[in-house]
Amino acid sequence: MTEVRLRRYFWTTALSLTLLYLLGATLFGDMGILRYLQLNERRDAIQMELDAIMEQKMNIASRLDSLNSDNFYAEKHARESFGMASEDEYIFIYKQ
Repeated sequence: MTEVRLRRYFWTTALSLTLLYLLGATLFGDMGILRYLQLNERRDAIQMELDAIMEQKMNIASRLDSLNSDNFYAEKHARESFGMASEDEYIFIYKQ
């Protein structure tokens, strides 16, 4: 009877250790659940950055299109950015 108990104890212990190892590998391994959650968070952060960059790209494309097609906008941009003026205009700069 002790041999039967010893075998049962051995197989129960072996099965328990195997299941414990598999559980640990599933949770904490290189491709485990915790790593999966970290990668999902990283993907979401990168997607948010990508959305912001795409919005900036659209704004720049819109401004570029306005500069190329609208003479009034191009003149306004030249005046504000570079301080340009027509021949008959004066520019007043106030220091605060």
